[in-house]
Amino acid sequence: MRANSVYALDACALIALFNDEPGADIVEAMLNACEAHEIIIRMNAIQVLEVYYDRIGKVGQIIANKFLVTLYGSNIIVDCLILDPMITQAGKYKTTYDISLADAVCLASAATLGVTVITSDHTEFDPVEEAEHFPFLWIRPKPEPKPKKKKVDVNAIIAERDQAVRALAEAKLRIAGLEATLSGTDC
Repeated sequence: MRANSVYALDACALIALFNDEPGADIVEAMLNACEAHEIIIRMNAIQVLEVYYDRIGKVGQIIANKFLVTLYGSNIIVDCLILDPMITQAGKYKTTYDISLADAVCLASAATLGVTVITSDHTEFDPVEEAEHFPFLWIRPKPEPKPKKKKVDVNAIIAERDQAVRALAEAKLRIAGLEATLSGTDC
């Protein structure tokens, strides 16, 4: 096996594979390497549950059940226990980074085992990576940030409107003055 040959699989990475999302090819290659005994992939039961209920919602109970049978027949190691060190670590991640409980458990499992997390979930995990220098194998690049909407300055809009109203009133007065001047002349 290669260095860094043990990985924790996050639910969103497996869901990306099922939905043929960007990065699915990386997940598939990692799973193939696991089946060939080139690497070890572990998945916490909470992550399995996330994938399972996602499958139920997308393809129904029968196919979701087939997913479980296939998963448990694969070389992926499903960790069903959450031991005390993982509980305290998950609690720390959950409260420090305001991430989902499942993602906090995934991180705690990976931290306890000293392994890299396979994921696509930049929203949840980027702050962790930056602050903790936690090892991630990203299946797709970080999305470009959406441009921030320009803040509307209501006071400036009102001021511009008031200025336009004054200019219009002044123009009306000038026109009225010109009309009066013109009507008073003999042409």
